[in-house]
Amino acid sequence: MSNFASSDLEPLLKQGSIVPHVNQIKLNLFQRDKDTVGYCTNHGIVVEAYTPLGKGRVDHHPVVQSIAHSHNVTTYHIALKWILQHDWILTFQSSSEKHQATDAAVFDFMLSKKEMQALDRISSDTEHAAVDRMRQILKNFKLER
Repeated sequence: MSNFASSDLEPLLKQGSIVPHVNQIKLNLFQRDKDTVGYCTNHGIVVEAYTPLGKGRVDHHPVVQSIAHSHNVTTYHIALKWILQHDWILTFQSSSEKHQATDAAVFDFMLSKKEMQALDRISSDTEHAAVDRMRQILKNFKLER
């Protein structure tokens, strides 16, 4: 499966006799559909993350930078490790053998519970900021009319 939201999966599971094994969704520190992830987890469907680095946004986030510094790894390692420690799998590509070897360092450290919680809050904070921004846009739009 790819990009099936919980609202897509529910009728499929009710009508079908085979439960999908994997649902590949856009999932990273900045984008996480908690309903879909929870639905998949509750129904034994493996969550596979694509765009795990948030299109490079991890480089500029202060929480990610701080955690990376404390482990002496890159922000990319932190983003990948966050996915793996949630027991999700990930898809990413690198044509560079050097990058592939560097990416393997993700298995050389563990994030603490406190670090995972701080990283979990990033997607919530991002979602809230987006909603707040949308409300402000709508409010301005109403005022201009």
